[in-house]
Amino acid sequence: MRASVGAALVCLALALFGCGAGSRASSEGQAKGPPAKPSGPLRTESPVQAVRRPEPKVTPPTGEPSRKLLTVDLIKGSGKVAKKRDDLAVHFTSIRINGEPFESIWDKPFEFELSQKDVNPGWVQGLPGMKAGGRRELIVPTKMTSRYPILKGWSNPENALVYVVDLLAVR
Repeated sequence: MRASVGAALVCLALALFGCGAGSRASSEGQAKGPPAKPSGPLRTESPVQAVRRPEPKVTPPTGEPSRKLLTVDLIKGSGKVAKKRDDLAVHFTSIRINGEPFESIWDKPFEFELSQKDVNPGWVQGLPGMKAGGRRELIVPTKMTSRYPILKGWSNPENALVYVVDLLAVR
């Protein structure tokens, strides 16, 4: 009798666990509640956030350095348009006008407010109008390369900078 009671309990336990596993498996694909939002500071409805291109090779322009900011859209984006005071997330790489490497942030997004307090005047004037998902080259003259007044006095045109910027997200 003891053996049959033990066997019955084992069968009951297997039946209960088996049913539980079966019902869990059938509901695995069904989401409960609202979809999870991405964690971290980049919260955008734009699908371009996922676009990740390889880091480009930046080449210096030929001829005399320009005294004006020059912008060229290398890839037109299709997302939200950036404007002053927006929060942006970008990848970028840069060189001095003479070809020396300057700075690059390509492994993770660089996030900032598009204002003089966060980035240089060349970016503040050169990024508005760019659409998320796009790539833009900025040739920033020396007088616009720094947000710090002490460095604005750079008089050497060799300190002009060339940036290639991928706009990942606009908030």
